[in-house]
Amino acid sequence: MIDEQPSTAAPEPLELVRFRRIAGSWVITTDWGAWAVLQSDEARAFVEGRMAPSDPAFATLAERGLIRDAVSAEQAGRQIGERRSSAFWGPFHHTLNLTHGSPADTAPMSPETAELCVDFVFKSTSPRLTIAFQGPAALANAEALERAVAAAHERNADVHKPLTLELVSDLDGLDQDRLDWLLARGFCMRVQVRAADFVRADAPVWKWLRLIVEARSAAEGEHAVPAPEVVVEPTREVVGLADAILDRCSAVGVERLRLAPPSPPPLALGQVDTCDLDAWLDFYETTVAALIVRGVAGGTLVESTFALLLARILRPRDSHDPLVRSPATDGVGRLAYAADGTVCSSDEGRVLHDQGDESFRLGRAGEDSYRDIVAHATVRALVVATVLEGQPGCTDCAYLPFCGQSPAHNHCEQGTIQGRMADSSWCKRMMRFADLAFGRLSAASAEERAVLESWAASAAPSDID
Repeated sequence: MIDEQPSTAAPEPLELVRFRRIAGSWVITTDWGAWAVLQSDEARAFVEGRMAPSDPAFATLAERGLIRDAVSAEQAGRQIGERRSSAFWGPFHHTLNLTHGSPADTAPMSPETAELCVDFVFKSTSPRLTIAFQGPAALANAEALERAVAAAHERNADVHKPLTLELVSDLDGLDQDRLDWLLARGFCMRVQVRAADFVRADAPVWKWLRLIVEARSAAEGEHAVPAPEVVVEPTREVVGLADAILDRCSAVGVERLRLAPPSPPPLALGQVDTCDLDAWLDFYETTVAALIVRGVAGGTLVESTFALLLARILRPRDSHDPLVRSPATDGVGRLAYAADGTVCSSDEGRVLHDQGDESFRLGRAGEDSYRDIVAHATVRALVVATVLEGQPGCTDCAYLPFCGQSPAHNHCEQGTIQGRMADSSWCKRMMRFADLAFGRLSAASAEERAVLESWAASAAPSDID
């Protein structure tokens, strides 16, 4: 048995690798995302160069690129490039906040400002674009929403980029005419559901979700309707409702679920009665375990964050999701627009801007040029601060190839955009996520592995192919 991290002193035929112990086994990874989970005796034989080609684990290690002779420097470099290619494409995800979060009486986004924001979106060099519309009672600002959507389709008629439109909303104020309008324009609906509604089958949100699912089933070809996603806020009440959440989502045919984690103040603005991180992580692990059991039995409900992490582990492509990207997406993969047209490096940065903290403000749509905003000194600082190879606590972590950071989270919790991983709630959460993912992958039965593979394949198409 290995009682401490095994020595890496042995030379040939090994690659440089990183280690993490989980439940008596060792996760072993490389810079380019190759990985394996070995038992303690296998791990010692591997790092000491005593593992013979006849060993049962040797073939797996060679197949995954963990044996020097099985992978070339060119292959490793290409895989590293594939995992980080989108850092050079330009902002892909753009969030327009149609109403002001704080203070509540601030004016919503005007139609003119919405169009200016869309004009700025289409200056991005990214080969594909997503525009998300959100804000408290966002549907009430119908004029700005309609103006922005019309402008987006008009601009895209010239550039022909893959364009995704999203609505992040609790659906308050929705009616049938507005739903038909959203579906006709191919909106992906990310629906925020309150804890109390998971124990009320007659809550209005379930009616609308059922209609969206039915429209999706009936749609074909170019009129396809994206799968809706239920977003669950991290309240104390929610952590006791795992079964109710899964039952209610499954009952209306929802196939995507996102369990939103607790955020540090002031990013938690609007979250009421937020639970502590340890309780939420236990709830998350319990829910994922229940979803796997349901998946083996034929269930189709997927937790989006876990699917994203599985995709990052099992597939070599890059992602625009900040959860699993180094450097972070802030300013280079995503931008957010406040109701007054202010451009921020992320939606978290926009939340801070709305409360008077201008740390992540980059400029204003219609006033500042695209070059000035994407080359802003703040963007450069965010990139440098979130390259994990330069982060103490990350540089020698086995999960580095699959992880990312949020500089806004670090700023709020620790007063620095780089953060300190030793006492970071972000790092604690990501380590628990990755431990769960690798633990499940290594211990899965054939049926469970098939479920996990299907979840990875279903991850939201934010990757650039």
